[in-house]
Amino acid sequence: HQIALLDGGVLGAKASVQVVVPFQSEIWAASRDPPDKETPMCTLKHFPYMPTHTVHWAKELFDLLFTTTPESVNSYLTTSTPNFLKAIE
Repeated sequence: HQIALLDGGVLGAKASVQVVVPFQSEIWAASRDPPDKETPMCTLKHFPYMPTHTVHWAKELFDLLFTTTPESVNSYLTTSTPNFLKAIE
């Protein structure tokens, strides 16, 4: 079946295309993408498939709940409305 193959795929925000021409290009499974430095957020939030994804997701949630949100509130209370604390007392 000496027919050319056009293979395409998507994983998270990455996309790939490979053209395979019989007897002229490398075989279909010969090329591999380099490993990701970190897991894409869409994988962590929607399709976690490894235990490390769960750990990473939990760390992100912990940072959001106990670091980012309190810092935002403190910043708002100290800079945006100086009389806010007096108003609620």
